[in-house]
Amino acid sequence: MIDYTLPLDELPNPLPIEPLTKPFDVTITPPGSKSITCRAYVLAALAEGESKIIRPLRADDTDKLLDALCTLGAEARWEGEDVFIKGVGGRFPRGGEVNLGDGGTPARFMIACACLASEPVVVDGSPRMRKRPVAEGVDMLRQLGATIEYVEEERRLPVRVVPSEDFKGGELEIGKTQSSQSISAVLLISPCLKKRSALSDWNLVLRIKSEPTSPRYIELTLNILMEFGAEGLGGEIYPGNVSMKRKKFRARTFTIEPDASSAIYPCTGASLVPKSTIHVEGLFFLGPQPDLEAIHCLDAEKIDFNCKHLTDVRLCGKESRSSFNMDASVCPDG
Repeated sequence: MIDYTLPLDELPNPLPIEPLTKPFDVTITPPGSKSITCRAYVLAALAEGESKIIRPLRADDTDKLLDALCTLGAEARWEGEDVFIKGVGGRFPRGGEVNLGDGGTPARFMIACACLASEPVVVDGSPRMRKRPVAEGVDMLRQLGATIEYVEEERRLPVRVVPSEDFKGGELEIGKTQSSQSISAVLLISPCLKKRSALSDWNLVLRIKSEPTSPRYIELTLNILMEFGAEGLGGEIYPGNVSMKRKKFRARTFTIEPDASSAIYPCTGASLVPKSTIHVEGLFFLGPQPDLEAIHCLDAEKIDFNCKHLTDVRLCGKESRSSFNMDASVCPDG
């Protein structure tokens, strides 16, 4: 029997995978959601006061994002698995050079955050990230008055963001996009923007004319914005309008939900092995994570809330299985 809890360098190479010979009943707690962690870090950094983020994901992407936010003026201190983030009240007091490594989401979020800095900011990434386009987000921010320059190559990192008095809210018409990350980036900073017109109730209005890539991630962004005190108006993401009011984010205690993408694998195993049960602690069955859709579609005997903990998923495998169809575009990471 192989002890799979050993460090990677102590496991056999190649590593044999032993097939299951009997049903299992296990409880797991996956690591925190990267998507939720990134959004919570940005909003906590922009909030007024100190937020406590419980069990965020510790990974290269998220750690680099938090470091970058602190470079611009936020403060962070760790206590065990939790991090306390002292926000800047809507405007970053400093600039500087930040490198987000391979992280596409952190890099796009930081370009938007840099537009709220009091001093110039250079946003860069790894050689791999430098090959990925960031122009969608840059173009949206420029339409709102941001001053953003490509340092080396058009449409690619690094970019230099210079403070601009013209950077304000307004209306954006969103056509076909390659990624929802740029839309989320603009939404995350929108309550902090100055109003372009005193006659409007809304700080930012997005008019979404084409179905965006991964619209469920935009819904996730809106959900977390409301958790930090933002006020908005919107129904269907497409076709439709999303409007946000100018308002200060409130500091709060925020628990990072376990990553639904990571939970898919053990949940699939339980659905394939008859009479097996998987209990995923802390994962809200009807939560906002897009990849929960894949878990909803698993061919299981029972998949529901745990009776005692309404935020837990419990899934049981059936004696016999059947095929099913699903639209995987709603859960691209699953």
